Amino acid sequence: MGLKLDDLNKEQKQAVLLTEGPLLIVAGAGTGKTTVITKKIAFLIEKGLAKPEEILAVTFTEKAAAEMEERVDQLLSIGGYVDLWISTFHSFCEKIIKERGLEIGLPTNFKILDQTAAWLLIRQNLDKFPLDYYKPLGNPTKFIHALINHFSRCKDQGIFPEDYLKYSDSLKTSLIDLPEKSEVERIKELADAYHAYQKLLLDNNFLDFGDLMIYCLKMFKKRKAVLGEYRNKFKYILVDEFQDTNWAQYELVKLLVSPHRDNLTVTADDDQCLPPGAIISVKRGTKKIEDIKRGDLVVTAVGRGYLSYSKVNKVFKRKKKARFLTFRTKKGYRVQVTDNHKMFCFIPSISNKRRYYVYLMKGKDLGWRIGTTNDLAARLRLERSADYILGIKDCKSGEEARYYETLCALKYGIPTSCFKERGGIMKGEYVERLYKEIDVEKNVRKLAKDLKIDINSYHYCLDAVTRGSGRRIKVNFSMCKRRYKSKGAGSNFLTKPLIFHQVSLQTSNKKIVKKLKEKGFRLRKAKKGWSFKFETQNLKKAGEVAEELCEITGGILEASFAVGRTNIATQKSLIIPASNVLKGFCLPVVTKKGVVYDEVVEIINEEKTSVVYDLEVAKTHNFVANGIVVHNSIYKFRGASYNNIVQFRKDFPNLKEISLVKNYRSCQNILDLSYKFITQNNPNRLEWVSGVSKKLKAATGENGIIKHFHFRTLEEEAAGVANKIIEILKKDKDAGLNDFAVLVRANDSAIPFIRALERAEIPYQFLASRGLYSKPVILDIISYFKILDNYRDDLAFYRVLRSPILDMAIEEVMKITHYARMKAKPIYEALTDKVLISQLSPATRRKIDSFLQLLKKQSEEAPKISVSELLINFLEKSGYLKYLLKKGDEKNIDLLNQFYKKVKRLESSSLDLKLR
Repeated sequence: MGLKLDDLNKEQKQAVLLTEGPLLIVAGAGTGKTTVITKKIAFLIEKGLAKPEEILAVTFTEKAAAEMEERVDQLLSIGGYVDLWISTFHSFCEKIIKERGLEIGLPTNFKILDQTAAWLLIRQNLDKFPLDYYKPLGNPTKFIHALINHFSRCKDQGIFPEDYLKYSDSLKTSLIDLPEKSEVERIKELADAYHAYQKLLLDNNFLDFGDLMIYCLKMFKKRKAVLGEYRNKFKYILVDEFQDTNWAQYELVKLLVSPHRDNLTVTADDDQCLPPGAIISVKRGTKKIEDIKRGDLVVTAVGRGYLSYSKVNKVFKRKKKARFLTFRTKKGYRVQVTDNHKMFCFIPSISNKRRYYVYLMKGKDLGWRIGTTNDLAARLRLERSADYILGIKDCKSGEEARYYETLCALKYGIPTSCFKERGGIMKGEYVERLYKEIDVEKNVRKLAKDLKIDINSYHYCLDAVTRGSGRRIKVNFSMCKRRYKSKGAGSNFLTKPLIFHQVSLQTSNKKIVKKLKEKGFRLRKAKKGWSFKFETQNLKKAGEVAEELCEITGGILEASFAVGRTNIATQKSLIIPASNVLKGFCLPVVTKKGVVYDEVVEIINEEKTSVVYDLEVAKTHNFVANGIVVHNSIYKFRGASYNNIVQFRKDFPNLKEISLVKNYRSCQNILDLSYKFITQNNPNRLEWVSGVSKKLKAATGENGIIKHFHFRTLEEEAAGVANKIIEILKKDKDAGLNDFAVLVRANDSAIPFIRALERAEIPYQFLASRGLYSKPVILDIISYFKILDNYRDDLAFYRVLRSPILDMAIEEVMKITHYARMKAKPIYEALTDKVLISQLSPATRRKIDSFLQLLKKQSEEAPKISVSELLINFLEKSGYLKYLLKKGDEKNIDLLNQFYKKVKRLESSSLDLKLR
């Protein structure tokens, strides 16, 4: 039977039939991109364009890979999918290294360490790490996790220990502008620790997940014959979820694509610039932006009024229709940028009698209100219950400002009443009632859209409330943080400044402190509560940490850069889009005295189509255009990264783009609402950058019902959801529990809702992920195999204790885990401790004794027999199979049968597959 393409829409079919050259499929949620990928694979095989083994398809999760493999299996009745390379990046690299690792001196019988096993390995060998500053004084748990994450990030960027050591040595020997020796020594300490960790892995025949990628890259770069072999092997390469690729993964894909046969298809779901003629300050004078080349040294600001030079890593060029803003300052500086370009803007906090501002003020408890002032900072301080303020229009007089305030309030339906009760003004209960009656949030977004401003980029934010359970938490993101003045610099130019970006917060909110500690953040005791501080030279990483903190704490992000001076004092500027800069604000300009702030006196607005340029500047992420310091706009603080997608266009200029916008999952009103939410991330989305429309259109003509419920805390939200389910069940007698679904962003986010459902005695099923490898019976088997491989795997041991394999009472399991934790022992060692055993019931003691004997016996068998034999022996001798048969559990028996077949198939493709 031939492959049917009639069920595809026009764009989907076009993507399947395009079989030559690079292809970028821009696909929104529910538009059938997985269908396109799987049908494209089947089409290539059916038409004889490639054999199954000549196609490589990579994605990011085992679940996605399994789903893709299953779909191709269903499409190809001949079963040709067996030889397909459908896998995650890590699985692909593991297979390559096992086949050809000897080429670069790696053993092919290595074992993979997950994060838990890596933690245990470091914990047992902590004395081998040359640590001084970073040496943990107490419980090392969180410290070791942070260390592993740091090493993992290095590997994601393709940084080997020797690269790190060279870098730290170069800082020590060649740095002129050092803040203090200790900072360089800390970098050297981390480099040495990374080297010690890698040596520990190799000495014990281990690799971690990050190693799979960087060693595979190393092999392909150093062994050209091996690379050529795989290039010739794969005629077609397909990458799903391309926007999630890191530097190392994209490098790997580029290496595998043959220069003579660039059949690469990627799907991406994502979700700023200067015109030609802009004069860029470079090391030896100036250049037009269109003449800047990769590798050029440009003038860059490094903080506190100082300048230096930094290398241009990339130059971006594209033609686009956009709104351009031209800023003219009091000293005569002038620059034109797109309205979404990030600017460094200093807003003076003194009363300005020459200018009045119409503003929007936001209070988390209520929402937005509108007003007028001639001092934004002072106006915000007068209302301590508010959080931040945003000027939306500058006016020449108070009368003009009040006119626009009244016009906007009436036209858009935005309250003018103060949040705080004051004499003669509306009382608090009526203010709250007003905000319930009017959808102020919607009205403000409409105003922002009409004015083309970003309401998420404010002009002033009150400081965090650090006392007690204070609700306002502020996450401070500081670019190029400098805590000192460079003594004896001799000029405003520093030769080799040390660049760090800092993220910090301070709070005494006990719930937030607990959350942060649970997530592994290293907090320190402060004068008021607890503080967190993180410094890195990687701006992107700093941004990720800042965003994670905002997500955990519900805090307000303030992105700033103390780039310039006013008179003598250094002042910080906010990082905001050009569209939010108003007259009376100040931009950083370069003078003989260094970087100083200069007032904006004129803004010209213009819509046009033009070729635009942008530069990616190493480390500092800023450059000087027409004498004004501007941000390196390719980076953003929120939203998914599209940098690799932009680079993909540059690397493959002959690519074709297809957008999938027809949605098969949702109703149009739900898609429209989702789209409005997503567009709040503009300009940091692929759609905005590329000009390709990604607004989804529903395949169904029906409308869904949308209601919004607001709660003060996550606990109240979870309880509210449970109560709503009960309420609906009481009202609608035809409704059943299987009519309800609670969707959350990530598996961890489901925990409060699970607890709320349990308290309300509402039965539920937690579907964290689907597929064979997520089924409880299979997870039990995999956990047992993990213990066979590593007795110290506590997570696996805990699962086995709770599984039908041992059928142990929860009270007994709690005794065991509590004892192991108190004695700082692995669960396995605790189970051999007579003190613990004496505290357990006779039935539990018998189960443990029987299980440990089975474990010992199968550990001896593991190197001698196949995995499939080991599996059968375990199912029989543990009594697990007998237990399932007695229950008549056909579903789980079928799952075990599927798992057994997969093991057998894997054994048939390997010469000597053993568990140990």
